[in-house]
Amino acid sequence: ISLANSWFSRLNPTEYIINVRNISNKENLNFLESFHAGWKLYLMDYKSNIYDCNNPNYYKSVQTTECKTNFSDFYQLKNLNFIFAKPIFSDSHKIVFDYANQWQIDPNYIKKNFNNTFYTINKDGSLNIKLVLYFYPQLYVIIGGLISLLSLFVSILYLMVYKLRRDKSLK
Repeated sequence: ISLANSWFSRLNPTEYIINVRNISNKENLNFLESFHAGWKLYLMDYKSNIYDCNNPNYYKSVQTTECKTNFSDFYQLKNLNFIFAKPIFSDSHKIVFDYANQWQIDPNYIKKNFNNTFYTINKDGSLNIKLVLYFYPQLYVIIGGLISLLSLFVSILYLMVYKLRRDKSLK
C-alpha cells in the first residue's frame, strides 16, 4: 500500500486497515497487488482503536509503514457487514503500473458526505481517516461456508430423526 502519511495493517490476505493522516488534497492510494475489481474501500469509524500500530516497518520506496498486528480474522462473520456497506471511491478504482490497484482519495468528498465520526479535522484543515480495504468476493466464500455448515447440520438432524423413527417402528 502506497500513500503518503499513512500506515496499514494486513489482517489477512483479503482485508487491510489503512490509517491516513493529514490528507488535505486529493491523493492516490496504490495497492501493489494484482488488480481486481473486487477490491473495495470502506470508510471506517475513526474513533475505533481496535487496530493499533505494533512493530512498525517503514518502506521508504513507497513512503508507507506496515504495522504488524496480532489480530487475525481470516474467516469472521463480521465481514458479512460488507454486504450492506457502501464502498467509497469506487469510481476512481483503476489499474496502475500495468498490474496494481489505485483509488483517488478525496478529503473534500469525505467532509461533504460523512459525519465527523468518520474523520478528525486537524488545525490546518487536513483530515485523519481510517479505511478498510476488503476483497469483496471473499464474502461468497463466507456465505458458501455458512450454507455448507447449515446443510451439514440439517442432514445430520434428518438422519438422527430418521434413525429414531426407524428404531421406534421396529419395536
